[in-house]
Amino acid sequence: MNDGTKNILICEDNLFVLQLTSFTLEAAGFVVDTAMNTAEIFRKLRDKTMPALILLDLHIPESGGEFVIQQIRNQEQTKNIPIILFSGEEKIKEIADKLKVDGFLRKPYDNKELISAAHKFIPL
Repeated sequence: MNDGTKNILICEDNLFVLQLTSFTLEAAGFVVDTAMNTAEIFRKLRDKTMPALILLDLHIPESGGEFVIQQIRNQEQTKNIPIILFSGEEKIKEIADKLKVDGFLRKPYDNKELISAAHKFIPL
């Protein structure tokens, strides 16, 4: 049975990046779920096992990453889920600091960097 302790929710609208990230994390032993827009993110957080980590694209379609972070942090059942923001934005570190997320990855990122970032929050 899956208790969510290895679950990562990847929120990314680029299908190639989504598939590559999913494959990399699954190969490293994580359980992955995906969402390609904000409505899907909120539906999965409501209807599925809570993830142990969220990887969030800053420019996720519909409402954007900043709105998603605010909503997650304002809900009792999701407020403590670590969030790693990922984006090709030049100032991703400054944006991540401003939004008070738990980490960031600049796209394109190295697979080892991705796995290492996930391991900070989910020891296997």
